[in-house]
Amino acid sequence: MGCIIKYFSPIHDKAVPPADGLLLYGGYPELYAAELSANIPMLTSIRKCICEGMPTIAECGGFMYLHDKLTDKNGVSHFMAGVITGEASPTSRLQRFGYITMYAKSDNLLCRHGESIKAHEFHYWDSSDCGSGFTAEKTDGRTWECCHTSKTLYAGFPHINFCSDISTAERFVEKCIGFGEKNEQDKKHSTLR
Repeated sequence: MGCIIKYFSPIHDKAVPPADGLLLYGGYPELYAAELSANIPMLTSIRKCICEGMPTIAECGGFMYLHDKLTDKNGVSHFMAGVITGEASPTSRLQRFGYITMYAKSDNLLCRHGESIKAHEFHYWDSSDCGSGFTAEKTDGRTWECCHTSKTLYAGFPHINFCSDISTAERFVEKCIGFGEKNEQDKKHSTLR
């Protein structure tokens, strides 16, 4: 969609690179919990970006990274970004595995109230607070609440299928453009003072 992707390492880099949006996907943070937790400058940078309204999608491992704490497979708890109140911890089996349709409970970063997004879940870790921004539904009729949402944040275990409705991706890109334009205006105003 014309975006320039800038890659960075939450383990090795010290800050989010200059950007208009943030994507935090999988990557098995539970395997690198100690290293992620030790990189306090990056945790601070991520938290600052999200708190300042940078449009952010955090799926599965990215969602776990945003918690207060992440417990590894040995039962050791590690401090994370502190955006999501709660703890991500291991379970003994797959959680809410499979394809789902998510229905928005209010307007949010990716869609409007009542609109749906196709997604899937595949994870052995769970959260003490999975969120309630969407109602997820499987084809067998089972439902549950999921995802933390706001006008600038989507954070949850479900992986979004952007190809099922490209307008979901378009909305994210539009929010990123708006965020970038606002930052440019703020810079001009501070230069004029």
